[in-house]
Formats: sequence, C-alpha cells, structure tokens
Amino acid sequence: MRFIVTVLSLFVIAAKRLWHQRLLMLCLLAGLVVAVGLLSSIPLYSDAVNNRLLQGQLTEAGTYRPPFAFLWRYIGAWHGEIGWDEYGPVNEYLSQQADGIVGLSADSQIRHVSTAKLRLFPDDDSAFADDAPLLWSGLGFISNLESHIQLVEGNFPSDELPGQAVEVIVSQPTAEALGLQVGEGYTLFGSRRDNVQIPVQIAGVWIPVDTADPFWFYQPGAFDEILLTGEDSFESFVVPALEEPVETAVWYQIYDGSRVRPASVDGLLSGVRTVEARVTSLLNNTTLDASPVEALQDYGRSSSELSVMLTIFSLPVIGLILYFIVLIAGMVVRREQSEIAILRSRGATRGQILFIYLLEGLLIGALGLFGGLL
Repeated sequence: MRFIVTVLSLFVIAAKRLWHQRLLMLCLLAGLVVAVGLLSSIPLYSDAVNNRLLQGQLTEAGTYRPPFAFLWRYIGAWHGEIGWDEYGPVNEYLSQQADGIVGLSADSQIRHVSTAKLRLFPDDDSAFADDAPLLWSGLGFISNLESHIQLVEGNFPSDELPGQAVEVIVSQPTAEALGLQVGEGYTLFGSRRDNVQIPVQIAGVWIPVDTADPFWFYQPGAFDEILLTGEDSFESFVVPALEEPVETAVWYQIYDGSRVRPASVDGLLSGVRTVEARVTSLLNNTTLDASPVEALQDYGRSSSELSVMLTIFSLPVIGLILYFIVLIAGMVVRREQSEIAILRSRGATRGQILFIYLLEGLLIGALGLFGGLL
C-alpha cells in the first residue's frame, strides 16, 4: 500500500514539473511527434506505393481477371484424358484445403470440367446419312453458373438425376447457328471404337449477364461449343458413360488480397509453392496458369528497396530532429538542477529522482508516440 502511495505521489510531482516547464515540454513534444511521424511514415508510404503498383500490375491492360485470381488447369488434349477417380483427390484438395495453406480468404471458387469433343447428331435417323455431325461438342459443367447467365429460352438443367436424356443448355450463338430449339433431343457419340452414346435434351439457351464479370475465367465465347449441364447430372450420368470423362479441368479461385503486405509476401509465396507441389503430386501436369506470384515477388523486392532508399534520404532530417530533442532535453535538465538538489536535501533518494524523470519521459513519450502515429 505504501508503495502505491509513493508511486502516485511521484506521478503527481512529475506532472507538476511538466506543467511548470510547459513551454520547453511542448517543444520537446513537438520534436518527438515529428520524429515518430517521419520514421513511421517511411514504411507506411512505401507499403502504400508498392501496393498500388501491385494492384496496377495485376490488373494491367488486357487482363480481365481480379488481382488475386489463381487459375489451375489440367488439359487432356496435351496430356491425355483422365478418369473421375483421378480428378477427385486434386479437386477435393484445391476446393477445401488450398486456401488455408495459401493463407488468404477465398471470395469465390469456380470449377469447370468438360469431356473430350463428342459428335452431336439429332435424334432423327435421317441425319446420319452423311455421317456429318451438327457440332463437335464437349459436355461439361461450370459451378455457380446460374447467377451469372441469363436464359433467353427454357430453364436451367435440373439438379435431379436425369431420366432418358441429360438436360443441357447451349449458348445463344450456337443455338442460332445450328437452329437448336428448347425441348429437342440429340445424341452425343464418341469415337467409333468405344461406341459411346449420350442422349441429351436442350433445356435452355443462355447468354452471359456481364462479360466483364470476374466470374468468367475464360471469355464466355469459349463455351460456345460446350453443352453445359449441372454438376450432379454430370457426375451421375455422364461420368458412368465414359471411361475417361475429364478432358479439361479448371479450378478458378479468387482470393481477397487487400491485406497483403511486404512482411506477408514470403509466407504467401511459400504457401503457393506448397500447394503447387501437392497438386502436381495428386495429378501430374496440373499447372498454375494464372496467379499473382510473379508480381508478388517483384512487390516484395521493390518494397524493401524503396524503404531503404527513403530511410537513407531521411537520415539528415532525422538527425536534425534528434539533435533538437537532445538540446531541449539538456535545457530541461540544466533548469532543474537546483530542484534536484532541493529534493536530495529533503531526503529523496537517487532512485526516486530517476523514477520521477522516468515518469516524465513516459508521459511525454506516450503523447509523442500517439501524436506521431496519428
């Protein structure tokens, strides 16, 4: 209890001494505010400049994807088609675990799978006479597609298990070019050696709501030659019909990169390398075709270089401010020498006097720190 009373009394004495020399203390406070403000502004300014440059580099002309978009692809036309059991593990990893390892929160995740090109014929047998298909078309799905397209005619394919035919939607340019009508039945044929036949029915005709929407990992016109169905229908009906149903697999992930800072770049890049290595081990030849990795590497280097340059150029100013602070502090001490002698003569110990000065320094320093950061 006595210790608390002593500390409080010393605190009162320190406050009175500060008020007694308020003009000198205000000068000292101004010097601390300027010093803290200058020193803290260097990394903040460097971070802001490089963050703006990073956003600009990632969204430069010709790039329609968001800054922190990751596009993973497996292209069967280059490496061979794969079975659904080969697709499953890498899909589960990228969909459920990758964002935690990368260290960013995912704003959206889109998956796309399509088969190899199949021959589209109408159900009318007379059309088979010349063996010329209406269209060489893939059959696939895009997750979360409903909210990003507008149906000109018909309905979106049902999520329920299809009956005699897989319900599909086609793009308006394809429907107009081939004369495809909602409700018509067609058959997709594989190669002659596998004798695959997949009956399909046109459920709707679609157009994109907004071609500039970040949802579109490819331009919407890239899906003109793909018949799109629901993900459940694809897995339940198309997968059993084909030995190797996956010719193209795309995982498109949009992350929130607003909190990426120079200090977090190395960890982020390390996480991306970890995910990339794991994906390759699960499904060889799966590649990361679009990402901010290269821009982040430049961002980390340029941010460090800019901070060092600004610090070097600021050293003379910082030196002058510190010299000013030392001069003011010296003036304060010289003016208080007589007070120190009086306190000693009244029984104050060296420790108590040092503690009073420490309290004064903490009070002025706290105000200087707050003002400088503000």
